[in-house]
Amino acid sequence: MRRVLAVAGLLMLSAYGFAADRSSFGLEVSLRPGQAGFYVCEGQVKNLESGEVISAPRVTVKAGAPATAKTTSGDLVSVLKVSVEPGASMGTTELTVSKAGKVVASQKTALQLRRKDTMMMNSLQASPQAVMEESHRAWAEFVNGRSERAKALFSKQDDVSLGNPFGPFVRGWKDAEATMDRAAAIYKDGEVVGFETVSAYSAGELACYVENERYRAKIGGEPERSLVALRVTTVLRREDEGWKIVHRHADPITTQRPAKSVIQD
Repeated sequence: MRRVLAVAGLLMLSAYGFAADRSSFGLEVSLRPGQAGFYVCEGQVKNLESGEVISAPRVTVKAGAPATAKTTSGDLVSVLKVSVEPGASMGTTELTVSKAGKVVASQKTALQLRRKDTMMMNSLQASPQAVMEESHRAWAEFVNGRSERAKALFSKQDDVSLGNPFGPFVRGWKDAEATMDRAAAIYKDGEVVGFETVSAYSAGELACYVENERYRAKIGGEPERSLVALRVTTVLRREDEGWKIVHRHADPITTQRPAKSVIQD
């Protein structure tokens, strides 16, 4: 089984920009290890006079594949660029704030990533239970419109499958990823109400979990938050990178329904 380097600690660099329209901006960037060889880079732009966080761009990047995130707040545009060298020894970040096309604050930093002396498998992939616990944290982000953390838990193989409450089953990573991105965009300002494990089973290279998931979120542009209740089946498989979700089925049937409810007109 391929081993994944565990990166010690959270690396953070902070810097400050210069005045723009009598406001000064504080720029902070952090780079930390994520799932399956990915790294999570988070930026934060603050108004130093009020202490208000103006924007917080976030991007997930894999070594050797640079990535960019862009956020807009009023007439300010924040762009976060990040790259990590293959072998995960060095990371480079650049956070830029522009107004009307003119750069008003920027920070570019090279980070030396420290490695533990002992190579080990990422603990988040070491067991089905660890993946499920991480998935609960990922779905909390999902109901706030962010799908990256959840997507990192899924197998990228052609036989991965997904069924969510908003459409039919899809198969293959390309369609599964697109489906998750569309579904996450439906949610806003969400929070976890609770997770209930109904049953769990593991044997050899496969594991299966049956759960009830409950959230509260704004859905489809609605101004008020509503309760979301889902019954969920998750199948995990041991792959070269560790345990991965190979199938997830979530639907809103969590209470008894009449027999005629299955009839389609």
